[in-house]
Amino acid sequence: MALTTITGEIQAQPLNDNFSYLLNSIYENMPRQAVINGNFDIWQRGTSITNPTATGTFLTDKFGIASATDGWTFPANIIHSRQELTPGDMSNSYYFYRINPDGAGSVVLGATTSYCLYHRVEHGTRYLCGANKKVTLNFYAKSSITNKRLGMNLSQRYGSGGTPTSTENLLGTICNLTANWTYHTYAWTTNTLTGKTFGTANNDYLQLRFEYVWSSAYGTAQFGGTPTAETFVGSGNIDIAQVQLCVGDTVLPFVPKRYQDELNLCRRFNRRLTANSAYYCFGTGQAISTTAAKIFMPFGVQVRTTPTLSSSGTFCLTKSDGTYQQITAAITIDNTGIDGVWLTTTVSAVLTAGNATSLNAMNDTTAYLNFDAEIS
Repeated sequence: MALTTITGEIQAQPLNDNFSYLLNSIYENMPRQAVINGNFDIWQRGTSITNPTATGTFLTDKFGIASATDGWTFPANIIHSRQELTPGDMSNSYYFYRINPDGAGSVVLGATTSYCLYHRVEHGTRYLCGANKKVTLNFYAKSSITNKRLGMNLSQRYGSGGTPTSTENLLGTICNLTANWTYHTYAWTTNTLTGKTFGTANNDYLQLRFEYVWSSAYGTAQFGGTPTAETFVGSGNIDIAQVQLCVGDTVLPFVPKRYQDELNLCRRFNRRLTANSAYYCFGTGQAISTTAAKIFMPFGVQVRTTPTLSSSGTFCLTKSDGTYQQITAAITIDNTGIDGVWLTTTVSAVLTAGNATSLNAMNDTTAYLNFDAEIS
């Protein structure tokens, strides 16, 4: 289906509280809105990141950053950030996602050069795809960079483990961005599932990609035809908002989820605990020796799979006299789980085996523990 773009004032009729609640209750399901955090309300990892280099880096929840240079040189700085909409500018939204490059990047692009923002819909292939089935994307976008283009594409991923069917790309399209918020919509017909094999790891997904940079060869593979290559074009802002993916080819109005429901959905894939006070308590447990303790960390929301742990900051354990002992070794996951995990921590020989203890920030309001269960 051809791309549709609409430019103009962005307005919607206000909803009374009861009707809005009813709409939210009806629409909190995958066919109505397969994208989690499409309104960019949840930012567990922070609200700005400069020059993310590793594919699989996340800023706002559920939207990963991926790139392949293949001979291309990045601009000196690419900043991803949360931005606030001007009040009254867009109904049903408060934030939007911005990418701000300070230049175009080099003109030499290899065959696989790309830079994108992606979203993976868990089990989207098994539940949303099939012969003669359609899905429709709609979103708003704008750019202060003259003649900047943005590409969109989908891929059916059958997961890992065993001998799953290979990834199937669903050719997308390219839209031209302007300085004003413009509404874009595009519909795909998905591939049949007849004769396909899903991986034994139970981790299939439907992947949506917003392409910001592409080589001609990469563009052909993603959009079809013979598109010209695209760099960042110049310095400026590239903004998107209200990302929605629905079953069928009817364009549906954007309806935000309740904040707590959206947060719980995001926490299935990533759970970050950040100190909000100098000696914030992350969890409690017991000293198992004079130098080690086990701390139980409940997640509150069941995570998708056994998570991996990363941390930053200064931490400590409480001693029996109520004072703190700084942790100098890495905090590690001892017993894995999806409802919670046991952590192991070590200090110098100051603990009393069998005594209760707690894991705290050590006068550090920036300390955090991050449990990552994203689809990879």
